[in-house]
Amino acid sequence: MAPTQPLKQSSIFDTPETNRLPGYGRVALLNGLLIGLAVSVGYWAPKLAELYDLPGRYVYSGVIVSSLLIMLLCTLVSWLTARLNLGVVTVFSWLATAVLITLILGYIPALTFNWLVWLNDTPFRGLPVYPVPARNIWWAFPVAGMLLIFLLFVLAILQELRLGRAYNQLGPQGRLSGWVLLALLLPMLLAGWGAYTMPDHRGSAPRQAMRFVYRGIETVRDYDGDLFALSKQEGFNYSALNGVRDQLEGPYTLLVGEVDSAGLLITVVALFDSGVWLQCQVYASEVQANYLSFCADASRPYTDGFYTLLTGAPLPEDCPPRCLPQADETWLAWLQARAPRFGDERPHFSHLAQQGSYVWMRATAADGTYALECLFSGMRHVQLQECVETNQ
Repeated sequence: MAPTQPLKQSSIFDTPETNRLPGYGRVALLNGLLIGLAVSVGYWAPKLAELYDLPGRYVYSGVIVSSLLIMLLCTLVSWLTARLNLGVVTVFSWLATAVLITLILGYIPALTFNWLVWLNDTPFRGLPVYPVPARNIWWAFPVAGMLLIFLLFVLAILQELRLGRAYNQLGPQGRLSGWVLLALLLPMLLAGWGAYTMPDHRGSAPRQAMRFVYRGIETVRDYDGDLFALSKQEGFNYSALNGVRDQLEGPYTLLVGEVDSAGLLITVVALFDSGVWLQCQVYASEVQANYLSFCADASRPYTDGFYTLLTGAPLPEDCPPRCLPQADETWLAWLQARAPRFGDERPHFSHLAQQGSYVWMRATAADGTYALECLFSGMRHVQLQECVETNQ
């Protein structure tokens, strides 16, 4: 009896030679595109839902850029690994892609916030309007995205099997059909779920802080009772707005003004159409807002404090020392040399523009014959950055 050779077991990473079939590349492209789309939607949709009804100014460039990068990256990796048709390469390529996705979601939004501001608002060009927090080291993002990484790893192992089944659902002449999309639906759902579970280390607390201020304003402006009693009843510090409750009328816009370096104190600015300008302090942990501390008139350093810098006059008695912006001797001398041009009357101060903690203010002479504009930075500790004379 002739000896027989044992059957050779295929490795889980070995795949059939399907990569050259007509239309297979299009299925691979679609697979990557849908996975990238699912990751973007799964990560961003619930986070942006926090903002949908807020009268807020939020920079969406990070959402757009990170989503486009992820979709492009997943599409490219899916197509290349399908063309190479090497199981080990496919698995390790998708593992590296998954780690890179977590880094994109962690870093790109904060980086691109400034880019969009610089493109759209020339006076703020080059300024670190939204500084990138330094508290998170790079490996914190892959750790936060472990479920997403694991699910993309599993999908990579099964990629050729999934693409083969989807390929078999192509219509006549290799046309894409609804059955192809259905075959790729489960990977989409898994990738989207993995992204949904990944926390946003940098953006969640500021978004929630805006929600806290919105809740406070909307409740207090329609409530005539005792705010301390209401705060105890609902477990929310409405008393934070007690000092400004008579200034909350009319439409307004919210924006994140400042986040301290530790990410534990967030300043939210409320700009009312009436001219009222408030800032609210919200305490936070690293990933979520916890407590609305207080709200106050935000204009004092930029009006009364600005006037003191300009003329050397003392601050009003009800204005604490922090009303006076910090300024170096050069700018103090520059301002006070121009003070006589404003005459004896107090100048008119107007809020020109604000991005983050950077504010442009204009001081105009009472007779309208002279004006200058100054840039300030910081919300809790205001600093004069520069000034320019303007033509009226």
